[in-house]
Parts: sequence; C-alpha cells; structure tokens
Amino acid sequence: MTNTYSAPLNAVRIENNRLHASEIKHVTSPNTSGEFPRNLPDTLVIHFTGGSSASSSVDYMLKPKSKVSAHLVIGRNGEVTQLLPFNVIAWHAGQSSFAGRKQFNNYAIGIELDNAGQLDIDENGEYVSWFGKRYHPDDVFVESSHSSSKDRSGLKNNSDLQENLSAHSSTYWHRYSEVQLQRTFDLCRLLCNTYHINYVLGHEEISPGRKFDPGPAFPLRQLRRYLIPVRIDNHPLSEN
Repeated sequence: MTNTYSAPLNAVRIENNRLHASEIKHVTSPNTSGEFPRNLPDTLVIHFTGGSSASSSVDYMLKPKSKVSAHLVIGRNGEVTQLLPFNVIAWHAGQSSFAGRKQFNNYAIGIELDNAGQLDIDENGEYVSWFGKRYHPDDVFVESSHSSSKDRSGLKNNSDLQENLSAHSSTYWHRYSEVQLQRTFDLCRLLCNTYHINYVLGHEEISPGRKFDPGPAFPLRQLRRYLIPVRIDNHPLSEN
C-alpha cells in the first residue's frame, strides 16, 4: 500500500448537497432527523460497516427498522453510494461526545467504508470475520500491543480505547483496499472544500470503548495530514 492517496477529484462535484459523477449511486434512506441547523455540518466521521459487503450495508440502512443511516458508503472497489444529502442529519454516530459536544449525528457527515472490522483466528490459523468469511493474510492488518490509538489518530481524547486495545497481545483487522482509501481521501477533501469542516474523526474517537471503527487499519492520521492544506494553519484539522 502506498503512503499517499490522490484519486482524481475533477470528475466528482457537489451540487445541491449531492455528489455528481457517472459512478455515484443514489438511494434514499428514511432514517433522518431532518436538515442540519445553520452552519452545520462541521465534522466528518469515518466508520467501517462491519458487514459482508457494501450492498448489504446499504440495504440495511434503507430499512426504517434498522434506525441506522449514513451519508456515504464507499465500497472496496471505490464505488460510492449516497444515501442522504449532506445538509440532512443521518443516524450513524449514536451516543457520542468530543471536545465538549455530544450527539454527533447533529454535527457530522457520516462516511461508511465497506470493511469487516476486527477479525479472529480460528483453529486452523485462518483469519475469519464475525459472519464467517475467511481472509487471506495479505488482507489482514495486525496491530500489536505496542501500537496505540494516539499513534494512529494523533488525538488525545481516546484513552479508553488505548486501554482496551493494549490489553491484548495482538489484534487483527480487515485491511482497506487501495482504491477505497483513494476515494475516501478524495471525497473528504471535496467535502472540506465545500463545507466548513472543523474536525475529521473516527467513530472510535467520539464513542471510545463502545465503538472501534474505523480501526487501526485505517490511516486516520494520514488523512488529517492530507486535508490540512485545505484549511488554515492551527485549524482543528491539524494534529494535536
């Protein structure tokens, strides 16, 4: 995997709070609380789906009974589905807090990446997800107890998560695909250029101990560095 992500941006644009490009799919989730108040959203929250495919995650978020939604789902092949316009509140953050604010559904655009999340090792030494799919070692990210969430994110607001992960000798996570990361970085830059985004956060940072996405396989710190040029110096997007 390379160390920088620079997918072409000029083919994708935002009009009327929706992405426009030939490869963008649009569906509409019923799970929303209406429009954001004025001057919002100001945050991007990155998630992994923890599911078996992008399409299954999209289907789940289209069901009223799920009470879950996000603005975007990004597949492993870079395919993007938009479920709600960016001026509308989605239900992705749940119980959450950061920098003195709570209930981040009310502040944030939710971006879901198709990824199985944390993996286990079975009796045959194979990596397996909670839904039974097995993964090649090349698709597995290994985090040792010497790694920390501070190293990954650059933020200091997640001590609960650090303690949880360091309690194990190693944890195993589904890797994100290269094209998926490229598309995520590119779309986050487009969103930062369109909306006044103050924070780019992982779900684990706003719900420490309760949620662990996007997990150590996602280069969150690198994403923030990539986005700093679109903001002024000493802006909250820069590392603390």
